[in-house]
Amino acid sequence: MTTTEGPSRLELERSFARKDGSPDTRARDRVLELLDPGSFLEVGMLARDMNHGRAEKSPSDAVIAGYGTVGGHRVGVMSLDGKVLAGSGGHAAGAKQMRVLDEAAKCGFPIITFGEGGGGRIPDMMGSSLGYAGAIANESFLYKLAKRDRPFTLIACCMGEMYGDPSFKLGLSDFSFMARDACFAVSGPPLIKAALGEEITGKELGGPHVHEANGQVSRVEDSEADVIATVRTLLDFILEPCRPTADPDDRATGEIATILPASYNRAYDVKRVIRAIVDADCEPLYLWQGYGTTAVGCFARIGGQAVAVFANQPMVRGGVLDAESARKGMKFIQQCDRLRIPMLFLHDVPGFLIGRQAEADALLVNAMEYIRTLASATIPKVSVVLRKSYGLAYFAMSGPGWGADYVAALPSARIAFMGPEAGINLVYAKKLAKAANDQEREELLATLNAEWSERAEPWEAANLASVDDVIEPAETRATVIRALRAVARR
Repeated sequence: MTTTEGPSRLELERSFARKDGSPDTRARDRVLELLDPGSFLEVGMLARDMNHGRAEKSPSDAVIAGYGTVGGHRVGVMSLDGKVLAGSGGHAAGAKQMRVLDEAAKCGFPIITFGEGGGGRIPDMMGSSLGYAGAIANESFLYKLAKRDRPFTLIACCMGEMYGDPSFKLGLSDFSFMARDACFAVSGPPLIKAALGEEITGKELGGPHVHEANGQVSRVEDSEADVIATVRTLLDFILEPCRPTADPDDRATGEIATILPASYNRAYDVKRVIRAIVDADCEPLYLWQGYGTTAVGCFARIGGQAVAVFANQPMVRGGVLDAESARKGMKFIQQCDRLRIPMLFLHDVPGFLIGRQAEADALLVNAMEYIRTLASATIPKVSVVLRKSYGLAYFAMSGPGWGADYVAALPSARIAFMGPEAGINLVYAKKLAKAANDQEREELLATLNAEWSERAEPWEAANLASVDDVIEPAETRATVIRALRAVARR
């Protein structure tokens, strides 16, 4: 080959890989929109599928892969091209993805995947060899992702219709996002029709409404641009543990006193309390918003430090911990422990859910797995009791002796093994039954309720040092910042 022929061949190869002139370049565009300008180093750009006459139909073998930076921090990226052989996985595609994974395993940087299309490439995967080289590459990739001790974070994004292998990657991810017009499932509608005879669309099968409710996706965004912006926001929390803030550490949070209703049976939105505590120049990133809705979880910054907040949500069934919110909390604690991000727990919980539905949902197992996860986490944990915190849930929200490094309570806090309504009727059932009439019973109930409420006030717990301090609502932000800094790990 002459020197004049070389550049011409090179440019032809690159042009083919970039799909120049094609209207379908979103797979590559997604990568470039995520990464800092000029930082992308691609691996295997000129790869093609050299089997079955597909060389001219497989630019980059349907996956864009490589390295770059986001906010100056190194990341790995993989973007499936659903417009090339339906985004199916070929031999070269598997090898490229494995390259990025192996490098992340050595260096510890996050991997972000953009998924569209799916499954193994037919006919390559047919027969008992499963395509051997390609199958080994793709399935070894999943096997390595499944390891609990993998040293990198995986963020998966569903950007179109996604089935099979890319959905499996999402299922193994630490965080997952999807665009509002996307869908994902184990298998697509054609296979479901062939195997089960069921007619169903991709959206019906695995659209956002399905996965928001079942907790399989961390967050749904209205557009691809919003998904990419959210990934950048998440990476900022993960990769920038501290950054300067203009919000003073000692800013008073007196508005918390007006947010919390005087009646313990009245609801309020705990997100307003979170907003009051976190830095004014930081927007909290809420995850799993449609799942386990009796609790909320978000990343935010407090005093410039990246912090994960897990709080009971009184707006939904009084903030009770049920099977879903326990699973949500378990996953959140696991990810925070992996990322070494400290946690703030905000208590306003009547306890764990009881009754027929709780048992049908296997609450017992889910609650114990949540507690096991909490007990295993070694990150700093700070707790603030806002109002009620009853029974085992008091400890499960990182209460004293259950992993909390610091526990504070507002004067409005009420801590007891059970709420007054149920507790009085249970403990004093015989005494109440002896009341001569309804008036005497009501007077007795009022007396017992006053006694119960007084014992539940935080002073007794503070006197016994199981609560470290009772603080005014206006002191909440300053106290949390001091506590987080005092218990910070190296």
